[in-house]
Amino acid sequence: MPKEDLRYVLALEPVGSSTPEWLAQELSKETVQQPIKLQTMTDASEAVKMAGLRWRDQRKAIVIEDFEYRADDPKFNEEKLGLLEKLVFTGNCPILIISAVDPLFYLRSSDSGVDPGHLARWAGVLARFEKRQFPPGAFPEQSEKHSLIWSCCTDEEKLMLVRLAQGALVNPKGGATMRQLLWKGLIVDKPKPPRIEDQEFQKFVLSVQRPQDVLRWESAGGEGWSTIRGGFAMVLVGVGLILFVAQQDILKSWIPYATGLAGGLASIFKTIQGLRTGTSAGAKGGTSS
Repeated sequence: MPKEDLRYVLALEPVGSSTPEWLAQELSKETVQQPIKLQTMTDASEAVKMAGLRWRDQRKAIVIEDFEYRADDPKFNEEKLGLLEKLVFTGNCPILIISAVDPLFYLRSSDSGVDPGHLARWAGVLARFEKRQFPPGAFPEQSEKHSLIWSCCTDEEKLMLVRLAQGALVNPKGGATMRQLLWKGLIVDKPKPPRIEDQEFQKFVLSVQRPQDVLRWESAGGEGWSTIRGGFAMVLVGVGLILFVAQQDILKSWIPYATGLAGGLASIFKTIQGLRTGTSAGAKGGTSS
């Protein structure tokens, strides 16, 4: 909740959270103004007009609900950006954004198509917001909950969830994606390594992913196992060249170890490929993202 020393808050709303009940309580206590529900509007310019009328009462926070609504619509996103810029840079009210996704992370994803200029504007205004999270709540059907969670994930998040569900380690280059999944409560990292703690959700991820989608996510920017295999191969080649140039006697003594290491790596990759193949076969009957 915004306060004197924290005027702008971006609150993540997990699926099945208690946000409606919390808002009803805050409205009854008159600590917030009547929420601006983007999902009920044909365009965000309506919200700009509504917000302008509410600047008169600067004690109560302006609440914007359903901020993830039409996140894949460039025109609507432009209007939402204009709304935020107007509220932050020309208004003087505390602001609470409630969203099922992190707007900036979503817009930075490989499939959003947002140009760098707009991304810079989004980053500038959202940098003023502190991130918080509503506690998760009950949900009638686990499968429905998991489907909604999956639909709110970006391709990068889905790819990392699939890899974690298969038992792989987190790609070091995926730090931003991992932080988003931690923020959403979909994975845990204590104790390490990062993993999906909810076994039912892990089973859902394995059942819903499709091989063609995983390949598309990888080619769009995700680091696949082919990249990792190539890295290991380069390391082995480099070590072999150094040993050959430095001293052939040492090279001879290292050959059995190198052979064993290569065999071990081959076994690891074969196991991983087997897991992926088995998972892919089991996912043919699953739903698409």
